[in-house]
Amino acid sequence: MQTSAADPQGSTKFGRKIRLLALLMVVLALAVTGAWFTAAHFYRGALDSAREALTAQGVEVVCENESFGGFPARFEARCASLRLSFADGSFISGGELQTVAPAWNPLFTITEWTGPFAGRTLDGTPVEVQSDLLRSSVRVNTQARLQRLSVVLDPFAVRLDGASTPILTAEQGELHMRPPVAEDGEAPQGQDDLEIAFVTLGATSPLLAEVDDVNFSTSGVVEGLASVQARSLREAFAVWISQTTGRIDPVNTRLQVGEHAIHLDGATSVNPEGLLSFDGALVTTDVATMLNMVGIDQDGGGAFIIAGISLIGQTTTLNGAPALSIPIQVNEGVVMAGPLEVGLIPPIRF
Repeated sequence: MQTSAADPQGSTKFGRKIRLLALLMVVLALAVTGAWFTAAHFYRGALDSAREALTAQGVEVVCENESFGGFPARFEARCASLRLSFADGSFISGGELQTVAPAWNPLFTITEWTGPFAGRTLDGTPVEVQSDLLRSSVRVNTQARLQRLSVVLDPFAVRLDGASTPILTAEQGELHMRPPVAEDGEAPQGQDDLEIAFVTLGATSPLLAEVDDVNFSTSGVVEGLASVQARSLREAFAVWISQTTGRIDPVNTRLQVGEHAIHLDGATSVNPEGLLSFDGALVTTDVATMLNMVGIDQDGGGAFIIAGISLIGQTTTLNGAPALSIPIQVNEGVVMAGPLEVGLIPPIRF
């Protein structure tokens, strides 16, 4: 016999289902809340451990008005302002910083840091970077080893020591870092090696004569960098050189100015005295324009240099255009273009 809509037993069964559903929702909400707060506790602990590790290596992290939240789907950490100070006296500081990590993948973090930024270089020179925003993303594995780091700086201008004229302006700057992979894209090449790429787009600088709108990129596999431990940037540089002879292999540099392109590929190293060595080739679509970029024109000896380079170079193509490939070697600071000594590179100070 079917139960009518007015049957009290039917109403009781329906009401029981509603109560069970409500109870299930409450239990689910409590479970999600408990899981988030438990995970948040471990996440904050990981942040504190990372800060302690930086402090042990001489990096002081000052986060003003720190707060934490993001319930229920993510973890958010905020600072009203952030300053990173290193044991050698260099530092960088900026405005509000916000980091966000999804609750289901706390090993991936996105960060936004507002500008402008101020700092001091290793030699004590004050630096000011005018930019609205620096964005970054970082991914680590369960052993806290870096998987990928990407940093993007919005349109920016760099001034040194309070100068009124920027030493560099650009539409965008990028830094990317990850462990290198083999050609098959699977096995890592070196446990402690890091592949680093730096890119600037739409750059201008008074250091480059009569050149505007430069696109520049350089990348290389930096041997042994991930294993370096030091209390300052200067010490880290010295330790890296002592452990690996400062080797970057391969290194690939790209410069594009309008239709003019320059490629520099090879391997480089730095000895303990800071002297650079390099073995590779430079390919350019226009030797005259390349020399003009560093202030050497036809009337300033450029014609003789062009003639000499043309004799030792080999014709090739670059991006579909005719180009000249020039063998370049640097032996502890002495620059050779083929058999010709063309200059000296002073030691890198650290």
